[in-house]
Amino acid sequence: MESKESEQLDPRAALDLIADTRTRARRALEVNGGLLYAAWGLAWLIGYGVVWLSVRGHPIYRTPSAWTFVVMGACMAAALAISIITIGRAMHGVTGSSSTSGKLYGWAWAISFICLFFIIGGLGHAGASAAVIGLFASAGPALVVSIMYLVSGALWNNRTMFVVGAWLALTSGVAVIFGVVTFDLLMALVGGGGFLVAALYEARKKRS
Repeated sequence: MESKESEQLDPRAALDLIADTRTRARRALEVNGGLLYAAWGLAWLIGYGVVWLSVRGHPIYRTPSAWTFVVMGACMAAALAISIITIGRAMHGVTGSSSTSGKLYGWAWAISFICLFFIIGGLGHAGASAAVIGLFASAGPALVVSIMYLVSGALWNNRTMFVVGAWLALTSGVAVIFGVVTFDLLMALVGGGGFLVAALYEARKKRS
């Protein structure tokens, strides 16, 4: 009788072991969304904030001080680096198509921003006004990040990431209407705030 019961229990134990293994693997591959959102939230808040402080209060738009571009570029680069490193750690030890996808994802971020900087330089070379260049320089990163988040959320079935991408795309699209100075302020507060809310949501979800 005991041998028959053990034989009946073995398949169940095997199924439980498979389920547990899958759960562990899924958790190991989970990206630390809270860290990503916090990094981009601070980059948005600080980067766009210093640019807005440099151009606010002037009746005629003037090019932001050079140091503000350095600060904003450093904030974006730091957030980008954290994103690539975080995703790289989640993919560590993974081989095959998943590993390749992770590497290509990291390159997609880098290539997108490099191309963006070339486009901004091309606008200046073509004789675009300071206001046009400033607006595109501010809206460009928001466009790149929102598209990457939308695509990532769709591919990974990550609703939080998709919602953040949609929020950033919609707010940046509307904010452009109000001009470059107001755009920078709205991106710092509304865009950065959206990232930070998502970071808090992920942190609470992880604790529950």
